[in-house]
Amino acid sequence: MTVVLFAEPIQRRYEAPRWSCAYFFAAFSAILAVVLPFFLSYPSSWEGGSIWLKHDKYREHPEVKYLFKFVIQLQLMDKSGLPQDTFYSTMNAANTIRNDRLRMAAVKSREVDDDLDGRIERFYLTALIPLESDEAVYGLQVSRSFLRRSRHLEYSVDELKSFMSVISRFSSPQRLLHSIAIDCKTV
Repeated sequence: MTVVLFAEPIQRRYEAPRWSCAYFFAAFSAILAVVLPFFLSYPSSWEGGSIWLKHDKYREHPEVKYLFKFVIQLQLMDKSGLPQDTFYSTMNAANTIRNDRLRMAAVKSREVDDDLDGRIERFYLTALIPLESDEAVYGLQVSRSFLRRSRHLEYSVDELKSFMSVISRFSSPQRLLHSIAIDCKTV
């Protein structure tokens, strides 16, 4: 068993003049070691957020596709004042169910990309439904199907239904509608 009686540490020192490149590199490294972790830990601080974010908002323009499936129902009144309804759909199963009220329509639809970014902003649907000379339209119901794909919500895909209903407030119905033009903006 041995005992240490005396120990002499060896020390090496490297010195450089005050305004040398080595001095500036050592000072810059020391400042960077203190300041850089602060900015790395708060990356959202430039956007007004913080590291302890509990709620956040985001805006997204989802990809929306029109599925070309819709149902149109017109509320009519004939010359004797009795209410009637007509029906048209692009789905054959719905047409066979309501075959007694079915009227064929001339349908045009188009998708519009206003800012040419590859995402559709508006959908136009025009349906020309023939009416008898003694019929007047006092109400309209339209239901359309869309497919929405969102990137932010883990690429979720949803089928959406859009519903619109218009009823005349006039006491005596008039020939209000000969064609239906619907503008749907996706926001």
